[in-house]
Amino acid sequence: MINLNILAISRVENIIIFVNAYLILIAVIIFISLRSYKSHKKKKMFLAVEELLNEYVAADPLYSKLEKSSVKEYDYILTTKEIKVYIMIIPNFHQGEICINSPTKWQFRKTYQDSSSRFVPRVDRLMRFEPPMEAGLRIKRLYIVYPSSKSLLRYINECEMEFVRPETDLNGCSVITYSFLLEHKDSIEL
Repeated sequence: MINLNILAISRVENIIIFVNAYLILIAVIIFISLRSYKSHKKKKMFLAVEELLNEYVAADPLYSKLEKSSVKEYDYILTTKEIKVYIMIIPNFHQGEICINSPTKWQFRKTYQDSSSRFVPRVDRLMRFEPPMEAGLRIKRLYIVYPSSKSLLRYINECEMEFVRPETDLNGCSVITYSFLLEHKDSIEL
């Protein structure tokens, strides 16, 4: 009688162990799939932006060039005859609003009433980056929001906001969405 109880308990333990291992395996597969999907979306984003920026280089191949960055402060450098643009790509796959609270604190919001604190990563790096001066070249910093944004807003003071346009100066930087840039390729002042 005792041996049968022990056998029954060991079978239940084996089933529990098998079910737990199966659930862990499913969780690992889901985690790897999500990571792979996010990585694919980012890779697609960089390829699309790089293709668009290469059109500027193709317009004046003698003086223009596009360099991919290896530092964290920016993603690309677009150099033309008169200007050197340091570019950072801001992923906004959910296409919510971006609210610029201060030069180094930007916030993602799904709607105007959204009060969650989801800050845009890395924006402070380009804002604090002091580009080296080069003779005869103007220096510009540019953020490209990919693919788009419902709206780009910035706080003027504690209770007033304004829309950010491509020509709006944000402490020496400009912000533009990829979709707007795709439709208005002359909107970057080169």
